Amino acid sequence: MLDTYEPDEIRRWIRALCFYANLTPTSLARLAGVAPSTVNKFLNDPTVKHQPSSTTLQKLESAAHRTIEGRPGQAERELAQVETAFGSSFQGISPPWVGRGKHLNRPFESEVIVKGFARADEWREGFEWGETSWFPIHIYNKALYVRGQDNLPLPRFGVQVADRSVELIYPEGSMLVCIPTAALKTIHVDALQDPGPWGDVARDLAKQPTPGRRVLVQRLHKDDEGELVEITVREYQVDENEQAWLWFRSTAPELQAPLRYTPGDSNISIVAVVVGGVRPD
Repeated sequence: MLDTYEPDEIRRWIRALCFYANLTPTSLARLAGVAPSTVNKFLNDPTVKHQPSSTTLQKLESAAHRTIEGRPGQAERELAQVETAFGSSFQGISPPWVGRGKHLNRPFESEVIVKGFARADEWREGFEWGETSWFPIHIYNKALYVRGQDNLPLPRFGVQVADRSVELIYPEGSMLVCIPTAALKTIHVDALQDPGPWGDVARDLAKQPTPGRRVLVQRLHKDDEGELVEITVREYQVDENEQAWLWFRSTAPELQAPLRYTPGDSNISIVAVVVGGVRPD
């Protein structure tokens, strides 16, 4: 059981349960017999003062255990990942080859820190959660090995899809790996001139966004009280008149209208391109 009463740490712990059980917060809550609205409001609204009771947290933990252990061959690894991320906070299976306080190192996988969520029509002061709510995911993706002018891998961050806006590709609960668009202009010349497949990856990144690419879109709203942002995941497309549009990929009637996109628009900007993701079951 989680040994803390800090709300941000509890949020981080619940999100980790969801990720490693491959469940959305709504699905985990339902499996646990808990009202989904209670879990979602606590996770996504930092102003909520009433945090889940110890009984509720135990139900969520038990539901995650049941789901993970129901997938033969994966239970030991995935429970171990939660254990390594939270130490004794999560009493899962702890194989002897996993060291406490260390991330599980697997060949060719990169660690990406999930820092916030994307949801249509939610206006807030900033994209990122508090740092104590960030959590890591591990993914293999060739784009994460492309290096910048400083000869280091391009910066990257993770985003949780918190609505149905791209459900046809990434259902709610998916974790997306993003590279800031500004970083795409700093790809090392050696990577761009590489004649092999890694050079192909670098050159493709340098051209982004191209039609069909999913992107992270920021809209700004300013008034006398300040500035708010909306962060969404959309698909970049260009029509026959070379006008760019940003589309949702959803069956939801309220998520069908595209945004007209013009480079340089201060109110609508593409802040990152999506290079990969992890979908829940």
